Formats: sequence, C-alpha cells, structure tokens
Amino acid sequence: MSPKAFKRIKDKVRQWRVINWVERSLTEMAQALNPAIQGWLNYYGHFGRRYGVYRLQKYLDQTLMRWARKKFKHLKRSCLKSWVFIGKVRQQMRGLFAHWSMGRLKMC
Repeated sequence: MSPKAFKRIKDKVRQWRVINWVERSLTEMAQALNPAIQGWLNYYGHFGRRYGVYRLQKYLDQTLMRWARKKFKHLKRSCLKSWVFIGKVRQQMRGLFAHWSMGRLKMC
C-alpha cells in the first residue's frame, strides 16, 4: 500500500469521526464500518499484504482504542488499559470487525 493510499484511508476514517460515536456499541460500529474495511482489505490484500494491511489493521485498532478511551471513563487516562481492553474484546469477539479475523496484531 502506497503512502498516498494509506493517507486516503486515514482521511476517510477521520471523516467518519468514529471517535465521537460514544453512543454506539461495538456491534453497531462494526456493522457501519465493516463493508469499507472489508473492501480495503480485499483490495490491498492482493498487493503487499504484510506491510500495507498490517499498517491498516494497526491504525484501525488505534482508532478503536481512542474510541474506547472516550467512551469509558476508567480507560480515559491509560493508553495501556485501552489497548488491553481492545485486545480482550478482540479475543472474545474474533469476527466482529473484518480486520480482526485476518490475524492477531501485537498490542503495544
């Protein structure tokens, strides 16, 4: 994935303002985001899957981490706690987000 393509994806995710969706649950977010995520993974998965898709997975997880820090008060101050929270949800609900079913990322 080229830096220009990755920037376009990041800009698209920022336009959605996922971080401000604190009134939504994770399942509602997954239903809204999965079609686009799956499309990106299908398209960019054919071209240099390891690095480009890894960066995309990591960015999406960081976005979910920031969402969790905004939604849950006990995660607000700790980056590590929010990573652990997202990691636990990822283990329990493996197929919730399209990028979670592709493989495990190292948290932190």
